Amino acid sequence: MTKAGGFIPLRRCVACRERLPQSELIRLGRAASGELIVATSGPRLGRGAYCCRQTSCMEKTVTKKLFTKTLRAPTRVADAARLLQEMREAAAKLNPPRKDS
Repeated sequence: MTKAGGFIPLRRCVACRERLPQSELIRLGRAASGELIVATSGPRLGRGAYCCRQTSCMEKTVTKKLFTKTLRAPTRVADAARLLQEMREAAAKLNPPRKDS
């Protein structure tokens, strides 16, 4: 897929498995301490797991630990409620979803 002469990277949601543009997904990463974090800014180095903005997908990703296989490293969630709140905040900051007509 291209957009005005550029390539649009697609990523897959770990919960619903739908392929979406990377800019429409929430990126999860693993901190040096092994804790799962929402990677909202800074360089996106290393492996990441992506989740779409649907509330059901965010909850499923955290409660069923769907990110563990994707990140390929021992990862823990210190506070699931905090992580879900950070994911919701990140989803609110993203561009509105595109409308296919």
